[in-house]
Amino acid sequence: QQQQQQQQQQPPQKKKKKGRLGPETWKLRGAARPAQEVYDFDTRYVDPHLQAHEEAQRKAKRSRNILVLYQGQFGSSEAPQPICREFLSLLMQWGMLCLQAQKNKSARQAFLECLECDGITQPLTTARCQLMRLYMESNRPDSARRLWETKLHPDDPSVWIRYSAALLEFVSWNILQEPGSTRQTAYDQCVKAIQSNVFCAYQLVYHTTFQKVMEYTDDIQDATQSLEEAIEYCHSEQMGAWLGTEGALEFCQQVLLELRFTNDDKTNVVVEWNTQLTQIEQDYEQQQQQQLDQEDEKEEDHDDREEEEEEDETADTLMYAGMFRTAMDMLEDAGEFIPQPIQKEEEEEEDEDDEDDEEEDNVSSSSSEEED
Repeated sequence: QQQQQQQQQQPPQKKKKKGRLGPETWKLRGAARPAQEVYDFDTRYVDPHLQAHEEAQRKAKRSRNILVLYQGQFGSSEAPQPICREFLSLLMQWGMLCLQAQKNKSARQAFLECLECDGITQPLTTARCQLMRLYMESNRPDSARRLWETKLHPDDPSVWIRYSAALLEFVSWNILQEPGSTRQTAYDQCVKAIQSNVFCAYQLVYHTTFQKVMEYTDDIQDATQSLEEAIEYCHSEQMGAWLGTEGALEFCQQVLLELRFTNDDKTNVVVEWNTQLTQIEQDYEQQQQQQLDQEDEKEEDHDDREEEEEEDETADTLMYAGMFRTAMDMLEDAGEFIPQPIQKEEEEEEDEDDEDDEEEDNVSSSSSEEED
């Protein structure tokens, strides 16, 4: 009884509230049921869109911008080949197709992009030459000047660049009389052009003789060798620009003869054209012999048609070299290279006579003074 009384006297203890039960105890009904109970759900399912996004991210980390990393080096072995060279080839083809379709703007963009990718130190394509021809045909001298002054190597040996620069500089000085263009600047550009390719200078100055001798000139396209490049230039639309410019060929002839009769190491290239021509022939024969040796090592069977084409190719450079020699012999027999030194001797003799006359006058005046 005492215990009951004590329990009654004590205050009642509060019951502890139980916490909220977890979701594992939930008993869901209807649409709230778990998906695995409603569908035949596969936990190995992969979202294709999420997977493609992850692969794109991994690829972006591995990819490189070749146009930026190898700008100006697409023709070198350091760039990923043959992708870069194929890209240059496609750009050149696109530019040539645009030229044929008379879409000059698209052609110019293609050649400029090809020039940026190819570079100016050791260019693999002829984009710079085609671009200069486009500017000359379109009568855009300012664009042509910017091309050879800012976008190309200052010592680029291409005849399309050097002789176009010489012609434009002559027009700027002698005809337009623009500020900054003088006879000396035109002379320097002409000398630079002659030193880069002397074969082109002779063919320009004495074009009537070379036109009688040269044959099969239309077969040369996109030449890289100096003699063939000169022949292609002198039988293109650029020859009409030189003939249509009053005094241009006469000025070039004057500079050529002046260089021919000066004893300077820098101008020996004008006199030693025969040595250069012989070297070109020897290099071509060695190249052909190396190709024949490689074919013999591979022991490949060739058709008769392929052999005929190879024979025609071997005769091209030798044939053009023989034609050039024939024309030069005709000019020498005609005495085209003789008058210049005679004029110099006559001028020297006139100077000596003037000096003798002055001495005689001085002597006579002194004798008259003594008599007085």
